[in-house]
Amino acid sequence: MSITLAAGDTLQGVSGTASAITYTIHGDAINAGADAFQVLAQGQIPSSISAVYTVPALTSAIIKTIHLANPTGSDATVSLTVNGTGNAHVILPPVTIAAGTWAVYADDGWRFYSTSGAVMGVGPAGPTGPPSLPTESINFVIDGGGSPIGTGIKGDIVIDFPCTIVAAMLLADQSGSIVIDIWKQVYASYPPLVAQSICASALPTLSSALKEKDTTLTGWTTAISAGDTLRYNVNSAVTLTRVLVSLKITRV
Repeated sequence: MSITLAAGDTLQGVSGTASAITYTIHGDAINAGADAFQVLAQGQIPSSISAVYTVPALTSAIIKTIHLANPTGSDATVSLTVNGTGNAHVILPPVTIAAGTWAVYADDGWRFYSTSGAVMGVGPAGPTGPPSLPTESINFVIDGGGSPIGTGIKGDIVIDFPCTIVAAMLLADQSGSIVIDIWKQVYASYPPLVAQSICASALPTLSSALKEKDTTLTGWTTAISAGDTLRYNVNSAVTLTRVLVSLKITRV
C-alpha cells in the first residue's frame, strides 16, 4: 500500500551509524491537480532522528517505494517514522540492514535482499523475516474532471483483507469545503446504503481548508472484514474539483 502525506508532513529517519544507510524515495507529487511521479528525496540517514523528506507547501505526496541500502562494510540499524518520533508514528521499527544488503518498501510491504540480490526469508541480524508495515492506506479519489465536485455517490471499492481503520485524511486540490460519508456492506447484502455509514456523526470534512486528518474517529465503525464494500458519498461540496480520501488502516 502507498503512504499518503499532506503538505508539511515529514518522513523521518535515524540510523545507528551516521551515513551508513542511503535512501531513495519515489512517488507522486500532486500540486494544483497535476500529478507527477518522481524521486521525492534521496540522501543518507543521519544518526539522530531527522526529516528525510518534507512535503512542500500546497502539495500532497503519495510514496510508492522506499529504497534503503547499506553500501558500507558494517551492519547498521535504521528506523522510519511519519510526523513524530513516538510509537504511533513508526512505519519501520528499528531493524538491522547487513553490510552490502538493502531493503525495499513497495505495494506488498517491506522486502530485504541479500548481497546476491535474493529475497531473504529471515530479516538480517535481528528480526525474524521482513517486518510488515504497521500502517497502510486505502485511497479513493473524487475527481470532478476540472469542474466543482457535485453531491451524491462517487463509487465503490472492495477490501480484500480484514483490517482496522485508525485514521482518515482528506487532501484537496485547493482550499474549499466538502463533507463525505462512507458506507460499508458485506458482499451478500451489496450495495451499501446510508444506513450502513461507518462515520457516525464524525464525517470526513473540510471547511475552507486544503487538508484534514482525523485520528480520533469518534463513533466510527472501524472494523473491516475481507470482502466488504466501501461506498463513498459526497453530502456537500464547495469549490473543490479533486479530493483524495485516505483511510489509514492496520491489517488484522
